[in-house]
Amino acid sequence: MIDAIAFSLLCHTDEEREMLMVRLKAYSPIAGKRSRAIYYSHKDNSIFIRTSLPALIHGTNEKTLSYEDLATSLNKLEEILGVSLVDARLCGIEVGVSFDVEQPPAAYMHLWGTLSRAQKDTFSSGQTVQFRNKSWSFSGYDKVAELKHQYGINLRGKRILRLEYRIKRGVSKRFGRQLTPWDLLDQAIYSRLIGWWKQKYYQIPKYDLVHEFSLPRTPKTFVLRLAGIGMSAVGSDIVEAHIKEALMQGLIGATTASRMRGLALTLTTNEADGKGSPLTDEIDQKIDQLVQLELALFQVGVGRHE
Repeated sequence: MIDAIAFSLLCHTDEEREMLMVRLKAYSPIAGKRSRAIYYSHKDNSIFIRTSLPALIHGTNEKTLSYEDLATSLNKLEEILGVSLVDARLCGIEVGVSFDVEQPPAAYMHLWGTLSRAQKDTFSSGQTVQFRNKSWSFSGYDKVAELKHQYGINLRGKRILRLEYRIKRGVSKRFGRQLTPWDLLDQAIYSRLIGWWKQKYYQIPKYDLVHEFSLPRTPKTFVLRLAGIGMSAVGSDIVEAHIKEALMQGLIGATTASRMRGLALTLTTNEADGKGSPLTDEIDQKIDQLVQLELALFQVGVGRHE
């Protein structure tokens, strides 16, 4: 489930830095129009590297990287770089999972509301949805469409929803110490990353555009119910766009905008709570089953790396 990692390597001599740069420049992907898998930059004697671990051994990250393959990919990375990663400083981690789904991926993401303290962006007519701030991002996208567009890989007949959670900074603060790439094999660290990925997905409000109406018992809940249905029909993205526009034009103040956003989030969340869309239920079940399987492997000692 670990996908991309970002880390820095300190080269103690100019010769060591030049040797590493030569290896990076000489590295080529597996074959064809595949992801290069390794991106790098340097400043003084520090080299900053970002790479997709599954792409190192499979060519792309179409398939979810298993815990067992995590060590294989790290060994492959050391082989490519010609250096040990024991002293590398991990500064970014991405957890990514690919799910085969019954409907087009955009249909699932169309049900997603907005998250507080995060910017929501939608690309390619809903084929990609991303929530982001300075510390983290969570993305859902159509993996089949991405592979075809970027790498010319045609997976005709397949539907794959990719869910990725990325820690962009503050790795050492989250874990209370500096991590190396090899620390990702620590089962406690691995489990926490899976838990954060799952938690972030479940924090996204989700609603259904098809409603079964039942009469609430009080006038207040009646109004809130109708308002929630209206919020779902209009869409949280459109509401947010109107709030931003009015704020920029000076039609409303920052306090009013904040209150409107809070009310919109409450309506979206209330509409999602207790309502199970078949599409949302499908993904929920897949996530729960996957996480249970990963943690069960630790319980029986499968894939244990000492």
